[in-house]
Amino acid sequence: MKLGGGLAYQQIDNPDVVGVNTVGSFSFGGLATYALPQHLELQGGVTVSRKGAIIVEDAVTTTQRVTSVDLPLTIVRNIDAGRLGYVYIGPGIYYSRHIGGNVYYQTPSSATSDKLEFGPDLDLRRDDFGLDFTTGIRLRNNLLFDVSYQFGLRNIASTRFTDTGTDAIKSRMFTVSLGYFIR
Repeated sequence: MKLGGGLAYQQIDNPDVVGVNTVGSFSFGGLATYALPQHLELQGGVTVSRKGAIIVEDAVTTTQRVTSVDLPLTIVRNIDAGRLGYVYIGPGIYYSRHIGGNVYYQTPSSATSDKLEFGPDLDLRRDDFGLDFTTGIRLRNNLLFDVSYQFGLRNIASTRFTDTGTDAIKSRMFTVSLGYFIR
């Protein structure tokens, strides 16, 4: 089991966007491992995470928060750290399925919110995938300290966004987690 928090961001290709800021993110879920030769290990799991960004344009600031179920699969190299435990590091991939979210619009004179809808012609595309990089330490008492970074490769901008000048939206998330390894 892992529980983490961090920062989420979206890379947005739109000439009208003045800036994109991070939002706080969280994730929780389970992790399973499979030992491979040469001190390698396959890590896979299921996590629920909250992602998004604050998008600043001339007259409006939009905050998107997206909840997704992530399926990361990483191959890590375990390095013996003596009596402390094992340090690990490695690359991987992930697949995300967006299951919910909200969008908040703020102008100088008003603020509104709405529920995000997912689909090719709605707010954002439902599926995402990308690269996942992780490093951490697993102590001898099975406590786990982990740092990971998700680098989205899929353009999650729907037709609604691309019709209004947004060429691409790609997710990014940095997470620091604490967990317990159950054997």
